[in-house]
Amino acid sequence: MIMEKCHKLLVMDTAYDYNDPEIHWCSQTVSDWADYGLSGKDICFEDFCNHQLCLMSLIFYGLYFFKPYEVNSDMSLCTQSQLPYVASTHLIHEMAERMKAKLDIRNGLVTGEEEIAAHKKTPLTGPQAMEIMDQFYMPEDEWVLSRGEIRDMLDSRKGSCQSLRHRELRERLTKYASRFQLSGNTGGGGGEDAVEASINRTKRVLDQSGKPGEAPGRTEYVNKHWEWIDVKGTNANPDIDLKYRRPKRSLRGPEGRNNLKVGVILGVANAEEVVRKYQPFLSLWKCYADYHDLEFLMPTDDFNLRAHFRAANWFRWYMADQFLEQYDWLILVDPDQYIVPECWGPERFSFIEDILLQTEKHVVMRDIFPPQTLNNGVTMIRNSAQGRAFLDLLLEKISWIQTFQHDQGAFDETVLEVVGVIEKAGQNPEALLAQAEARRLAIEGSTPEAAFKGGDFRSLDTEMYDSICMPWLFPDINGAHQIAAYSMCWWQNLKEFAGPSGNRSSEVVEFINPKWADINHVVGWRRLENPALLYHFAGPGKSFDDIIENFGLERHIMGDCRRVHDYVEKKMAEKECVAGNKAVGDIHSHCPPPLVVC
Repeated sequence: MIMEKCHKLLVMDTAYDYNDPEIHWCSQTVSDWADYGLSGKDICFEDFCNHQLCLMSLIFYGLYFFKPYEVNSDMSLCTQSQLPYVASTHLIHEMAERMKAKLDIRNGLVTGEEEIAAHKKTPLTGPQAMEIMDQFYMPEDEWVLSRGEIRDMLDSRKGSCQSLRHRELRERLTKYASRFQLSGNTGGGGGEDAVEASINRTKRVLDQSGKPGEAPGRTEYVNKHWEWIDVKGTNANPDIDLKYRRPKRSLRGPEGRNNLKVGVILGVANAEEVVRKYQPFLSLWKCYADYHDLEFLMPTDDFNLRAHFRAANWFRWYMADQFLEQYDWLILVDPDQYIVPECWGPERFSFIEDILLQTEKHVVMRDIFPPQTLNNGVTMIRNSAQGRAFLDLLLEKISWIQTFQHDQGAFDETVLEVVGVIEKAGQNPEALLAQAEARRLAIEGSTPEAAFKGGDFRSLDTEMYDSICMPWLFPDINGAHQIAAYSMCWWQNLKEFAGPSGNRSSEVVEFINPKWADINHVVGWRRLENPALLYHFAGPGKSFDDIIENFGLERHIMGDCRRVHDYVEKKMAEKECVAGNKAVGDIHSHCPPPLVVC
């Protein structure tokens, strides 16, 4: 009865009269069933009829409770409205998994309580799930809603969110252009005098083909402003002799090496777990900061983030927003990284001397070459109007639900919005908007939804990024993120609006060519085959013992910066610093088959 009475409401373009008694009755009924489908869902698997009720209720939940006029005016709500469609597909898969487990148990293929319990949770692919459902219930075309229809609904919702974001960017373009101040003026609040001084100190553009450490007089300069320390034994180790350098604190400031105040910030959410797991690498970052006279910040109070149910990945940006005003630059890093020992010396490589004093840009990150994916594990932000505006634009997306890798997908999209929309507007956003509207009318009929379904990764508007990549930020019908698809779209659009890899053009972002210095080398299947300034052991499955062994120090030594500094001095005497690499030699063989993005 419920399905017969409410099935006609499951139409995407239905204009609901929310005061209609029939609609009200259906909404209340399916709301109750949606609760089962979203949480206490055991009733959904008692029989096929109950399963279809839960399935229909989830979809109705997405259509009715996320009202179109609300969804299409609120990006946070728009992204949330995708979840019921993904949940409904999960419901289909779970039903198939339970059926298969019952059959295998009945046929004696699985025995033992623990084995049975584990077998019930064995995931199935989409085709496997549908094959089981079709075999033991009824053909999919006789269902209340087919899996294909649910997929089309989700794709349509993604297209609507893309259209909404593009409209938001157009409506806010004047405000964004004003905040980014793209007129050659670095203005802003605290730290601006230091910014101007650093830019005036040198007018040369960062030489992407040179080598770090080759600036004239660097060795003499380091010898003058660093002092050697000889330690003849320590209280804990009286038989150990140490020799290392440290900056002369008295020479910091206008008479010293620079007048920039730079902080290295490593935000630690879920501190109890993370500190226990990553402590040796947290200590290495502290030692490196001391070695270069940088301030080391490790905030741990993530209560506000957790109270608002935000992913821990956002904590570093949340903390950067708090601390940026106190520094000229912030260098954001991750705990699963280290600078290679042979490159620690200030005459070998210095973030300040080799990058921050040489760039007029406001955000610094590693450039990527296809088939690589962007990684924000090392990002530098200037305390300038443009740097703060970039951070604000990123933090706007903290309310977007289910972006891949949480902050990473939002970061990637922010880069495209800055170089493809805000920089294009410059000081005349009204003119850009007028031209964009004229181009839109010229291609009338090509809607954002059609562009997404068509699989074309290029913006329909060749002069302004139209958020064409945004749908790929969110899960597909199986609940999986298609990061490869988003990456290919990102490559294409960044090339369109900022130029090719290794030769980007941006007023805001400095893309550091890894052939010059790989400041964030994500360790993949090739391990440490390629030289780099910094190795980043991103993602799950890492072996902390292997990382410690790769750095070359025993675990109990890594908490003593004197011994760490003594160790890196010895390594620098033995080995040359090779900070860069070939990036991507062959795009076709860079990834292990069958991957095309890695």
